[in-house]
Amino acid sequence: MTKSTQADQQTAPERKHSFSYEELLECSNARMFGEGNAQLPLPPMLMCDRITHISSDGGSHGKGHIIAELDVNWAQIELEIAAAAIPLYQRSIAKTENSLSILLGHLPGGIEIRGNNLEQTIPPSIPVVMPADILDRRPDVTRAKFLLKAQTENIGIAEALRWPSISLTATLGIANTDIGSINVD
Repeated sequence: MTKSTQADQQTAPERKHSFSYEELLECSNARMFGEGNAQLPLPPMLMCDRITHISSDGGSHGKGHIIAELDVNWAQIELEIAAAAIPLYQRSIAKTENSLSILLGHLPGGIEIRGNNLEQTIPPSIPVVMPADILDRRPDVTRAKFLLKAQTENIGIAEALRWPSISLTATLGIANTDIGSINVD
């Protein structure tokens, strides 16, 4: 470096590269650069809490760029919301474990988890084609078959009732007017 550039750097005022929220509010109220100069919007339109870096170089149009941050409070709020939800999920897990224990024929209680889920053995897959006799043995399938048969018979009865019914009756007998021909022995 030459002596003149070193002297220029020493005499030139230091440019500020970061601003606090209070300084951003001063810029919004036109107190930082004066009336008629650059001004930021006032809250709630001011959508940043601090500027961590400002530069006159770079940016999408080559006119500089600003790196702004939202307040850390947002992250803390999200953390508190998540922490408050943990007991709700723990109760839900306990209710589900109790229900599963009852379904398994045990007293309500927690279910022992052995190791990592990835370490557990996976049962063999169910074959795509199952023999028909296995399905015939299922009580719900047997009940459905009987219900289908009964409904099919009801359809036949309903169809028969749609047509007119004809009934034929006949009587056969013998009559004799001569009493004398009756033989009494």
